Amino acid sequence: MAKKIGEQRQMGLALVAKYGAKVISDDKSEVEVEAPRGFCWSAEPTVHSLVSAKWDNDTHEDLWKDMADRMDYGVEKCENTECEWCHGEQGEETEESETD
Repeated sequence: MAKKIGEQRQMGLALVAKYGAKVISDDKSEVEVEAPRGFCWSAEPTVHSLVSAKWDNDTHEDLWKDMADRMDYGVEKCENTECEWCHGEQGEETEESETD
């Protein structure tokens, strides 16, 4: 069973690399992955950032399994020309505020 630890995270990180996404948080209580700018997640159209949070007895691996399952649908171009995240300054502001 010890071999299973980390496999889901490894699969999730491979999908992050495949889609050019960005891991925003990765701890025992929450995993958040942001789609590349100009794209949203196909599993949940119009969603630019997927979050998987700990619930009851979930493990870190459970969070990554949930994340990988949703990322596996891929990304699609954001078609909303008024989307502040993709076409406005908000995406840039968000990135800057995270480094402050």
